[in-house]
Amino acid sequence: MFGVNSYLYLIDSLNSTNGKVLKTALETVPGVKSVAVSPVKGLIEVKAKTDVTESVKIACTVAGVKLRTRINSGHI
Repeated sequence: MFGVNSYLYLIDSLNSTNGKVLKTALETVPGVKSVAVSPVKGLIEVKAKTDVTESVKIACTVAGVKLRTRINSGHI
């Protein structure tokens, strides 16, 4: 996908139940192409055209989890 970047976020208290809520909330954000949730690692990967950190913060509040930090994909 041209012009789409991958953004990784570390999420506290992520499990399969609130992960579904978080994914659904993020999929409604304009510009988000896909969302992958990994409850075991506590990570979400958002593929979007622009940085969606503010939207992730809001979605975390809706899902009842806490955004710890954004991860640079080069550090994994």
